[in-house]
Amino acid sequence: MEERQTLQEALEAAQAEVQAARLEAARARVAAKFGLPEALATRLRGETETALETDARELSRYAPRRASPANPVGEPPLTPDELRRMSPTEINRRWEEVRRALQEG
Repeated sequence: MEERQTLQEALEAAQAEVQAARLEAARARVAAKFGLPEALATRLRGETETALETDARELSRYAPRRASPANPVGEPPLTPDELRRMSPTEINRRWEEVRRALQEG
């Protein structure tokens, strides 16, 4: 009986470790998707990737973003209002930023 309890505890500990690793991987994916610095990835809260994305979306409004080829200065993503005000010429000129903003919702 004691051996069974020990095995059950070991199983539960292993499952908790796997869940923690999955959550950490999800945090890293979401932080990368939103261009958040690695230091902010640990601040993302939520138990699902959807919840993490909601938190990242809010955090990315205030956080500096990493530079990328599509966003060399690391600016925040375009807002829906900014997208609506853009001319076709500006949309074409800033297509990578527009595409990213549309993907991120």
